[in-house]
Amino acid sequence: MKRSGWLLLEVLWLSGCGQVSERQVSLPVLGFTIAGTYRPAPGRHHPALVLLHQLGGSRADLAEVGKALAHDGYPSLAIDLRGHGESTKFQGAELTWDNMSTGLRRWATQDVEAAVTFLREQTGVDPERIAIFGASLGANVAINYAAADPLIPTVILLSPGLEYQGIDTREAVAASGSRPILMVSSEEDSYAYQSTEALMGLAASPHSLQLVLPGAAHGLDLLDDALYQDILQWLGLYVRGAPEEELPSEEPVSPALEGAL
Repeated sequence: MKRSGWLLLEVLWLSGCGQVSERQVSLPVLGFTIAGTYRPAPGRHHPALVLLHQLGGSRADLAEVGKALAHDGYPSLAIDLRGHGESTKFQGAELTWDNMSTGLRRWATQDVEAAVTFLREQTGVDPERIAIFGASLGANVAINYAAADPLIPTVILLSPGLEYQGIDTREAVAASGSRPILMVSSEEDSYAYQSTEALMGLAASPHSLQLVLPGAAHGLDLLDDALYQDILQWLGLYVRGAPEEELPSEEPVSPALEGAL
């Protein structure tokens, strides 16, 4: 499905949202200490998200997204994947992603497992309604973790690749079964676009959806207000669910998401 006429914007959807609280956390993961920022939402039993950045980035890149999600009723935990940001200590020594073995890179799914476990222990989170959002490298890590966790209801992937940095997605997408997957890429980001085309062919769920945006943006650069609103609707369809009183007032489904119904 293609859309045209979108203008990539700065992250502006927070204006008027009010203050969002946050807590810095440290997650021990087999020799690493994974740094994270948890942003709760008021109330209890919310669906929640793990947020994963792209190669060379950090959880700071996801701060505005996390604040917006909290305002809209979704707690989130954004983490620095191993070798990035403040997650560069391994067994007491400095270890960046560039200096990491392919084996250790592939086990970045353990970082996500720790993040999901943390969220499942929070009183404000429904442990069976935790989605994963990832951009580029983070998208590849996200789908590889989700393939092994049947409780993850959906995964949102911005610019996934068939393979990034030794992390392949083909088997993980094929193993996702009935889980709906939202994949987003841009027309001129040729590798991500071709990858999402191929991965859609492997996705078993009839509700999985590919969004193709104009331009050449990659990963988090795809995010504008329109895409954020589509992501909110996707979460409403596949994560928020029951109980009925939690659902927002009924709105027409975005034309971009009609193919997922």
